[in-house]
Amino acid sequence: MKAAVVANGDITDRRWFLEQLADFDLIIVADGGSRHFRDTDRHPHVVIGDMDSIDPATLAQWGRQGVETLRHPARKDQIDLELALDLAVARGAVDVDIFGAIGGRWDMSLANTLIMVQSRYTHLTLRIVGPNVCIGLVRPETPVAFNGSVGDTVSLIPLGSEVQGICTKGLEYALEDEGLPFGTTRGLSNTIQTPPVRIALRKGTLLHFHYRQPSNTQPTADTIKKGATR
Repeated sequence: MKAAVVANGDITDRRWFLEQLADFDLIIVADGGSRHFRDTDRHPHVVIGDMDSIDPATLAQWGRQGVETLRHPARKDQIDLELALDLAVARGAVDVDIFGAIGGRWDMSLANTLIMVQSRYTHLTLRIVGPNVCIGLVRPETPVAFNGSVGDTVSLIPLGSEVQGICTKGLEYALEDEGLPFGTTRGLSNTIQTPPVRIALRKGTLLHFHYRQPSNTQPTADTIKKGATR
């Protein structure tokens, strides 16, 4: 099952965002992510969180429309986005796209991105998506392949200790069974030369970023697929 989780960060193209929602079986809003539905006739299946950022009138209207509300206390150990991801897993989602994960606060944007690394999400195809960017993970058990256009920017950022045995195809600067130590900038600002791009590794975890050129605004939600081969 495919699920969309909508957080309270920036979504720069709301028309694009609303068009993407047609592709999902389950739509979960994390509290303040409700603002992205303002002045539209669209609504999610579930809204979850401490409800400190959602407009009460919106919450009441959604209740009348059958939207499920799952309220949590304000004093809690998880942010609303993490609650929404756990709910998606509990409801049977195996493919989850996160909208609105990045915004003006660097701490929240970084935390929202690193949520994907948690071990309880390793069985998911999990992405952060926007109109011109898609962020995902590469692990030994989950190599990836994605489409794009020649000239699109792709960056690889290692997490934790050195990532080993990285192999890439389709990029201008290829890696062939090589390593990237934590903190290096070597993986930044590569470009797509011959799509599709394939990324696999033997040990560790990589964040990969795919930035599309402004003229290439095809939807990002389905661009990454697990199970790529080296």
